Amino acid sequence: MPTISVYFSLALLLSFHFEYVNSDRRFYVDYDKNEFIKDGNIFRYVSGSMHYFRVPRPYWRDRIRKMKSAGLNAISFEKSNGKFKLAKKTELSTQSVVATVASVLSTAVSDQMPGIPLMIRTILCVRKRENASPGIPPSLYDLVIPEKFLLFSRKENLQKMSKCDHWYGDGTFSCAPSIFKQLYTIHGIQCSKALPSVYALLPNKKKENIYSFVAKSKNIKLQLKTKNGNRHIQECGLSKQYKEDSTFAFEIKKLNALAYVPVDYVVRYFEYLVDTLFYRELESDVSRLLEYFEEPWVGKMDRNRKRKNPKFSITIWNCYADEYNLPKTNNSVEGWHNGFLSILNAIHSNIWKFISSLSGIAHNL
Repeated sequence: MPTISVYFSLALLLSFHFEYVNSDRRFYVDYDKNEFIKDGNIFRYVSGSMHYFRVPRPYWRDRIRKMKSAGLNAISFEKSNGKFKLAKKTELSTQSVVATVASVLSTAVSDQMPGIPLMIRTILCVRKRENASPGIPPSLYDLVIPEKFLLFSRKENLQKMSKCDHWYGDGTFSCAPSIFKQLYTIHGIQCSKALPSVYALLPNKKKENIYSFVAKSKNIKLQLKTKNGNRHIQECGLSKQYKEDSTFAFEIKKLNALAYVPVDYVVRYFEYLVDTLFYRELESDVSRLLEYFEEPWVGKMDRNRKRKNPKFSITIWNCYADEYNLPKTNNSVEGWHNGFLSILNAIHSNIWKFISSLSGIAHNL
């Protein structure tokens, strides 16, 4: 015989249908004889099970009356205790959800449950219905936003970034949803480590949009860290010669090596390099490259043979006496982009998958 506690927790007496209450009526347990006593007579439970979660609520009363007409005087039912919400609200696998719920069901109810494949399919359908994302906007102009770029961050990230003296920024195209051109991220530098802080989806590659997005980031002043790359060698049509002629490549690399010359000697050694035999003989070939390097990094000569201030101060890009022990490249930022792309598991994923993945990373930082 099932224990009394089970009956009191799972059984619903049908005697509530009586329309009168008599003070002589009582229900108790005769522990000496191991019997239920109701109104002075021995009472025996004749119980049936109703899966209320499978029966629409308007039909509950009808099913209870039919069970009483069949001679039953009690109904057993299972309490969910929140277990059935696992399918909607948890990140557990479908197998784990089935196992968790099955562990709290009685044998009688478990025997009536459908097969595991059907339950797994039901869980997937419930999750798809409950967690369905809004429709994917076909173009950027279908998004109702004040600016044509989206900025993502957290309050904690902005607070950490405000304490960083240096930021590194870089863009990537593969991670951006199809309706945007690029994902641009800003990483604050702390203890020689790049901490991702602000993320922006930009509609194009224009510098104006990048500066505008930075201005939106709590109006924190940005100190740009720049680097010289091989892209300008390609634009000047020197890529083939740079790859095939080791002597040519060695002489060109001396321009990059100026970053490791003391600040006060950078201009002097630049002028010395330009006046060497190599650059004088190949003046027509390397003139575009030298013009690119001279104006932003060391400053061009004016008509009075005085050198103008460069676009980027030498103290910004020079690494000879780097008191901040900063990374010399933004490889860590590019590494983060590659890692995020592997999480997305798709090039140019839809915007909702992008936001969901980014949210997961931000909460784990």
